[in-house]
Amino acid sequence: MSLTLSKRSIYLDIFRDEDNCGICNTDSINDTCDKCGDGVCRHPNCQWSFPSKDNKNYILCDRCFNRINKKLLNYDHLIIYKFLKKHTKTRQFSC
Repeated sequence: MSLTLSKRSIYLDIFRDEDNCGICNTDSINDTCDKCGDGVCRHPNCQWSFPSKDNKNYILCDRCFNRINKKLLNYDHLIIYKFLKKHTKTRQFSC
């Protein structure tokens, strides 16, 4: 017994599925990421929300948060760098 599916029935199945979270793919979408527009659920591992102006929340998905976090400098490292730069002697070459 063979089952034949037409292209039309496959396309209809795509529209019947509920949209799931772009991170965990299990829960339904409750919010969208304000940076990339991907749908996220309310699970703490999937989204980061920050207060914004006009009493709104700025929501980031976990992927966008990690991309931004990689680009940020650690303030402690910056202080150490400035200290070392200030207190190290520069070599002077004699001609």
